[in-house]
Amino acid sequence: MMQSSDWVDLTLDLPMSYTPGRRFAYPALDLVVVTTGAGFKPGLLVPFLYRAIRGEKALPENQSLFHQLEEALAAARSEPKAVLTALPELAGHVSGRTYEMEANPLGFERLCFDFTY
Repeated sequence: MMQSSDWVDLTLDLPMSYTPGRRFAYPALDLVVVTTGAGFKPGLLVPFLYRAIRGEKALPENQSLFHQLEEALAAARSEPKAVLTALPELAGHVSGRTYEMEANPLGFERLCFDFTY
């Protein structure tokens, strides 16, 4: 029988830029549960998780779906393909020109746009 004490809280391993949420593991079932969001107590989800888990062993491997997941992850990690579109007319007027700036809090003196590709 699954016990709440068998869950491992992995939340502290998350990078600081991660969306607010929690990450828990149940090693006996090779199970990881990730929640995202804020403004709720993760412990309130536990009764729903217990009812959602069907059985005491991991699902069998599915090589076909695993291959699809690997392909989707590879696509998500790759650089997006550049889509060249026509630039607005204003871009042609300002591209390549240098603009002198007034004193500003950032200390920028000049600004130049280059819209060539």
